[in-house]
Amino acid sequence: MNLFPQNPDARLSPHFLRAELQCRCCSKLLLDPLILVTLEWTRKLAGDKPIFVNSGYRCSPHNAAVGGETNSTHTHGQAVDLWHEDFESLVQAALQLPYVRGLIVHVEPEPRACFVHLDCGTLRRVWGWIGKAKTSAPDAMRQWRKQQEG
Repeated sequence: MNLFPQNPDARLSPHFLRAELQCRCCSKLLLDPLILVTLEWTRKLAGDKPIFVNSGYRCSPHNAAVGGETNSTHTHGQAVDLWHEDFESLVQAALQLPYVRGLIVHVEPEPRACFVHLDCGTLRRVWGWIGKAKTSAPDAMRQWRKQQEG
């Protein structure tokens, strides 16, 4: 049963709308309430400035279309991909939350293409990507800082 309002402009928490978290292709929404808690606390710890949701819930066809893992936490409503103007604060905030089980730092050449994946799934995992190369989260952050300098 979906207990969330159907209106895309409905507020699901003080700072996040349904439209930000629903599937981009079908507007369906499956959401673990812990994700809303995660979003609000991450925002607060990252300086209480807006956080942008690149991806929330994904139906299976949409997940496949974007190259997501077969059993992605996005398809269970347990994950979000985020961007924040202060990327480092976003990562540091997420690392402070005990119920964040997955944290993946994605660093791309274009700063606005960088994002952080957070999930409250069952596996504890922290790593990074630099482009299409898997690495550690600290290495991804070093690459991000290097890009900011140069």
